[in-house]
Amino acid sequence: MKQPPVLQTMSNDDEEAEIQAVMARRHASEMVRDHLETHAANNPGTSSDYVTWIATLHPENAEITIDQRFFIPGVCLWNLMACCWNARLCLI
Repeated sequence: MKQPPVLQTMSNDDEEAEIQAVMARRHASEMVRDHLETHAANNPGTSSDYVTWIATLHPENAEITIDQRFFIPGVCLWNLMACCWNARLCLI
């Protein structure tokens, strides 16, 4: 006979770690958004685009070309860039 699955509950340490992870992701998103807004403000019009922004955000990935993973449809950074460039205001 098959045993029923064992229900596992999160310990307080696990719950705290999960809360800290959520807070860290939120903070990181805010930092990226702030970076983009500053970049857009300092590079108006056609003097900047997604490639130049990524090059300043992740210079380790942008020697001559941008790492192609940043161009995969649906990448959060591409979506954020499109939002800000189209609206010039991030409302995420």
